[in-house]
Amino acid sequence: MAHDGFALTLRTKVKAARNDTVEEKNSAANAHHKAAARLRRREAQAFAASIGERKGARVAIVGAGPTGLWLAVLIARKHASFAKGPNGLVITRRHNAPTVDVFEKREKRRPGADERAHGARSIVLAITQQTSALLNRHLHSPHGFAPISRVGQIESVLLAEFERYAAAGFGRTQFGEEVSDPDELHARGYDVVFVASGRRHASDAWRAARGMESLVDSTSAATVLEFWGATPSSDLWASAAAAASRPIAPARLFVRPGADAGRGWIWLVGLPEPLSEKVRRGVQGGAQDGAHTPQKACALQAVLQAVLAEGAGARDGALSLPGAAATLEALAVLDTALKVQGARVGWTEAAYWRSANVVHAPSTVPSTAPIAAGLPRGPTLLIGDACCGRPFWLGSTLNGHFADLEVLVNEGTWHANSWAAEGVNAFGAYIERMRALRRCGEQRPPAEFRRPTAQESALVYHAPGRRGMHDAIAADLLRTAAAAARRLRARAVGVDRAEIVRTQRLSPA
Repeated sequence: MAHDGFALTLRTKVKAARNDTVEEKNSAANAHHKAAARLRRREAQAFAASIGERKGARVAIVGAGPTGLWLAVLIARKHASFAKGPNGLVITRRHNAPTVDVFEKREKRRPGADERAHGARSIVLAITQQTSALLNRHLHSPHGFAPISRVGQIESVLLAEFERYAAAGFGRTQFGEEVSDPDELHARGYDVVFVASGRRHASDAWRAARGMESLVDSTSAATVLEFWGATPSSDLWASAAAAASRPIAPARLFVRPGADAGRGWIWLVGLPEPLSEKVRRGVQGGAQDGAHTPQKACALQAVLQAVLAEGAGARDGALSLPGAAATLEALAVLDTALKVQGARVGWTEAAYWRSANVVHAPSTVPSTAPIAAGLPRGPTLLIGDACCGRPFWLGSTLNGHFADLEVLVNEGTWHANSWAAEGVNAFGAYIERMRALRRCGEQRPPAEFRRPTAQESALVYHAPGRRGMHDAIAADLLRTAAAAARRLRARAVGVDRAEIVRTQRLSPA
């Protein structure tokens, strides 16, 4: 009995010691959480004291495409605090942080929704590794955007990210609401409005009234062939494109991969005008209806022949057009290399475009506007394709738009009171970047605009003596620019890499 009593006492003491240890750990954890909470409160108070009574801006974004949602995410992230909670990451809206409301005319994608719903677009864009790294640097969950991504995928990822901030009080996304005049949002109390609804949403009259005319620097007609079922992987398509480019020189041929394996697009740019016009009429006439998935191996060549043969007795005449035989020969090369199962033809006219200005600062406030007394009416700014763009075959302009918006958010002022003193200079870094890098805001007429060559850019930005550079460094930059220009010319006619290297070695220093 004495032994049993001793064992019982020992178990009781061990259990009590364990309970004491657990209580100590809980006490330490509670103390840590309380200290972290005190630190966050002090940081919030210090931040509030540093900005005084400045009013967080009400921001409206027209368009929930990739650029509009990316801007919303960047603004919210800049003004948010993050902490680890029991159920994961906790997002807190800082004192006087701006609120962001996104307006989108499309409906939110739901099961059974049509292709026009938000997040359903299947257009494939080329995304660089730098852009993928930029996106993942500001997202809570990494995604593989490079080398290609669907527009719908990018929209869905960015929407899910912004909804996390919206749940913390940063704003909302309003689907099914079309904004015909972005300036009307100022009358609803918004301090700044960003137009991210694409190139053609804002009418020419609306742009002209605000000095934001869309200027077209140059246009190019392009014949586009979509194909599917290609056997070799897309890594081998570049060599096939180089071989197919030789017959059609000086016209250019580009092959872009699609979202699915074996699917892609062929862009034929710079074809002779009569041939391009014949393709346009054939596509609009529906010549390929029922014939765009031929059962023969030469799918690419067959669909273009069907388009050229549109009209009674037009086949022989169309095949005699300048460049027709060479184009069909190039497609025969691609048929042999890619072994596609089906294809269809399209025609488009693409352009370099830019806005005459990216910012408009209204000077009047409607009497019905619910804006606090003494606060100025903020500006309206263009972003994304509403501001500038270039032909699709040169690569997605979305890469540049994402980088532009990072500058806009990091260098911009997001407190409405500051605009009384700074005006549009609150976004001066973005405006200057768009003027210098994207040519938006230059006053020269479109006909006078010409993009500088690589050599001219080297002379302007790296001239001898500029920025303390020596003659040898400037000369080396000029040689590098000349080599880049030779590579671009070589790609246009399908010269392979070995021949480029041989040309560089033989060229004088």
